[in-house]
Amino acid sequence: MGKAKSEKTRKPSRTEGKLKKNLLNFFTTSSHSPTYSYGPSDASPAISEGLPEIRILIVEDNPDHREILKTRLNSLGYVCQEATGGHEGLLRLCYSRFDLVICDDRMPEMNGFQFIHTVRKTSGISTIPIIFLTTHSDRTVIDQAFSLGATTTLVKPYSLENLKTALDLLDLIGAQKRNP
Repeated sequence: MGKAKSEKTRKPSRTEGKLKKNLLNFFTTSSHSPTYSYGPSDASPAISEGLPEIRILIVEDNPDHREILKTRLNSLGYVCQEATGGHEGLLRLCYSRFDLVICDDRMPEMNGFQFIHTVRKTSGISTIPIIFLTTHSDRTVIDQAFSLGATTTLVKPYSLENLKTALDLLDLIGAQKRNP
């Protein structure tokens, strides 16, 4: 049966259409399949509350920094998927559900500021919380990240305790309880 006349189908924006086309091309013409990393299930805050696992997208071009962050998040029980840059991160956000994005500031092709700006302008992903990672403790860099829509920032190098604090402030588990 067809759609009722009162139902309107929203036409995807140019950016959304381009992102979807690029994602399809990305996954069908390359060896870049999604990789998930799971932390210990008994440490997962979501599992202990009987909720779905909290999924975090790490957008970081440096493989060593990605691995360190993934290891830290896994130790806290979060499920992680990685993107090697802003474009790949946007594509993954359009096709998978994430509860949080952690994004680096300096990346080739699309830096963290451009990434945040694009996420905030893209329907369907515009409200996802974003932790912005930077090596700059300069207030103007941090203010710019917030003005573009970062939820919070972490200055590198950051400790596991600082990461935990940032995650606790976002109250991801509480958000899942309110919006299942």
